Amino acid sequence: MPLEDARLYYKNVFPRMRNIILGVVTLLAAALLIVEAGWEISEAVDGIIIVFMWVAAVAFILDNIANIVLLFDREIYLKQNWLNLILTVVFLAMVLTGFHALDSLRIFLIASIIFVLIRLNRQINVLSKRPALLLIGSFLMVIFVGTVLLSLPKASATGRPIRLIDAWFTATSGTCVTGLVVRDTYADFSDFGRGIILVLLQIGGLGLMTFAAFFALVAGRRPSIKETAVMGDILKVDGMGRITKVVIYILLFTLVCEVFGAVATYGAWHARDGSALNDGDQLFFSAFHAVSSFCNAGFSFFKDSFVSYQGSFAVNTVVPLLVVIGGLGFAVNMNIIGLRGAIFGRLRKPKDDAERRMLASTARFTVHTKLALTMTAILVLGGFLFILVLENENPDTLGGLAGWRKAGAALFQSITARTAGFNTISIRSCTTPTKFLLIILMVIGASPGSTGGGIKTVTVAIFFIAVWSMLRGRKNVEIFRRTIPNDLVSKAFVITILGVVFLSVATLALCITEAGRGWEFLDVLFESASAFGTVGLSTGITPHLTDLGKIIIILLMFVGRIGPLTMVVALIQRPTRSELPSERVTIG
Repeated sequence: MPLEDARLYYKNVFPRMRNIILGVVTLLAAALLIVEAGWEISEAVDGIIIVFMWVAAVAFILDNIANIVLLFDREIYLKQNWLNLILTVVFLAMVLTGFHALDSLRIFLIASIIFVLIRLNRQINVLSKRPALLLIGSFLMVIFVGTVLLSLPKASATGRPIRLIDAWFTATSGTCVTGLVVRDTYADFSDFGRGIILVLLQIGGLGLMTFAAFFALVAGRRPSIKETAVMGDILKVDGMGRITKVVIYILLFTLVCEVFGAVATYGAWHARDGSALNDGDQLFFSAFHAVSSFCNAGFSFFKDSFVSYQGSFAVNTVVPLLVVIGGLGFAVNMNIIGLRGAIFGRLRKPKDDAERRMLASTARFTVHTKLALTMTAILVLGGFLFILVLENENPDTLGGLAGWRKAGAALFQSITARTAGFNTISIRSCTTPTKFLLIILMVIGASPGSTGGGIKTVTVAIFFIAVWSMLRGRKNVEIFRRTIPNDLVSKAFVITILGVVFLSVATLALCITEAGRGWEFLDVLFESASAFGTVGLSTGITPHLTDLGKIIIILLMFVGRIGPLTMVVALIQRPTRSELPSERVTIG
């Protein structure tokens, strides 16, 4: 067959068959990697698996060769897949030289699977008409994969798979960066299992779509207009040209913060029995808790969270700092960094009028930033003072501490109660007023666009400002010499009401499912608020929940991470085709 005829056939007839073959090979490679990593298998079975892994690798290589030879637009293909081709060449070189051939094979298969998923994600973005549903689907996929991996025997410390409901709960808690656990993160999971949880925390904190967009950019695939619109809606970014910068900024900013956290806390950790850790374990402890802190996840390797670290200066300063930075949201952090750049930029003379206007527009805090910072300061300081007063004489919490430890523990708890879920005092031993205060903080949660959950600080601020404006008879909602658009005010009301409704229904359901457990109502409400706010604090009832109770908490964690409005929009919103006549009713 002439080359031109082969190219026409490859372009017009073969694509569907190619997609099927590539899909089967991708699923096969993923299954083989999972089986090899998750099960204790004999040498004979391992040999068979390796043979099929080589077959999958050859299929991926042949696909690349076919695309280079037969595609009409090979230049575009080379430009968009240069990284994939470089990895293929490096893999072949390592195999031919015999340098770590099996390790190279596994890395090549993992990379090939990622590139296939990037192409699939791009196609889904182009076809998707409902970004909210796409966001939900991405989290569901991560939870599903995490559940499967945590169910593997090698993920368990005992070598026996944990119950599926417990794997599902842990995967959801990790992906939704909550921190509620039904299994001891350190004692019940192996290094492989803890590594899976760490990956879930990172993906869940930043979102799978962010990672997919970043890898696509690295691979040379520039997003189309449709993809840019979808990503802008998911990341809450205005401006078609800013998506690429925002995605790169999010990943780099996260990396810098987490590396700082890991370095700053290195050497501060000890084993659960109090003994010293070796360098490898010390590094993993630092990295795990840095990621858990920045992503506001609340996962810890210690049964009492950080109660045993009340006297650690590094833990009591670095962890809250990471929690606050992660909880403010990337938009706020970008505004702060951009403001610093604009201020320093003013120290030199602008080149032209365009640069002068740009510096003038960026050298200010946005209303969003002001609201987020103001609400965060009010909640942190208010929570600190209330906890300090309410728990001051409680011998089981702050009463036994003195000096800076007492103030530090109160401040630590006020910061982490809204988002992260770490604790340096016993939550079970807190007084009733303190528990109720923590519930309020957990329900409010972090700032929009952050790694935390809850109703969100800016949403609550707009809600109360709007109520105050209505009570004063004002038509517009104004703050910081700006008017908040009516559609945002309406969304703030809807999110707040939906959040309260979801929380109330879940608490009622838990009261029914856990009726025979003897829990107090406040403890059940505390558990629900912790799940909805994706916080992770608990009075100790989480491991003792019934299976139905675990499912309720799973659903509540998911709603809290996605957002109640996003969930409702994805499930029931339909475009309005007509407008009915209006009629006034009596209210109040």
